[in-house]
Amino acid sequence: MLPVRHHPPQVQFIQENAMSNMNDAVPAQSGKDQAVDRDALTRAGFRMHCGGRFDGALCGRWWWTLCQPGWSGVETAALDFKSEDEAWADAAKHLENDPELSQ
Repeated sequence: MLPVRHHPPQVQFIQENAMSNMNDAVPAQSGKDQAVDRDALTRAGFRMHCGGRFDGALCGRWWWTLCQPGWSGVETAALDFKSEDEAWADAAKHLENDPELSQ
């Protein structure tokens, strides 16, 4: 699990129920032009966040968090991104690289 990044209180983390099988969230083939199924990633527990004016270096930057039922904490992206699309693509890649998240 990635280390938890602590964010200012202005960043809200929303936790919803995740579906048990999220294999359809990741495109079948890798590729830059592949569409990311944001709904499936959201059901898997991923949330996107954009830094605000009180977030210092993260102002205007995007990152994802992940929380699933039964977890006591939140996993966060190792990096931050210049666009929401890049953050979603990284979340899909993270799900693809960690099959246990899809179970």
